[in-house]
Amino acid sequence: MLLDKQPWWDAPNYVRIPTGILVALVLALRFYGVYRGVKNAPRRSPKVRRIERIVAITLWSSIAVGVAIIFLAKH
Repeated sequence: MLLDKQPWWDAPNYVRIPTGILVALVLALRFYGVYRGVKNAPRRSPKVRRIERIVAITLWSSIAVGVAIIFLAKH
C-alpha cells in the first residue's frame, strides 16, 4: 500500500539526494519558464519590474535558507 511506504526523509541518502536534486531542477525549470513567459509579455513599467525582481530574489533566498536549515537540522 501507499501508506506502508517509508517517507522520503527517512529514505537512505542514495535515494534522497538524487530525489532532492531532481525536485530542485524541476522547480528551477518551472521558475525559468515563468520568467521567460513574463519576459515575453507586454512591457511593464520599471516600478513593476523592480517589484518582480525583488519578489524573485526574496523567493529564491527563502528557499535557499529553508534548505540550509533543513540540512543543518538533520546533522
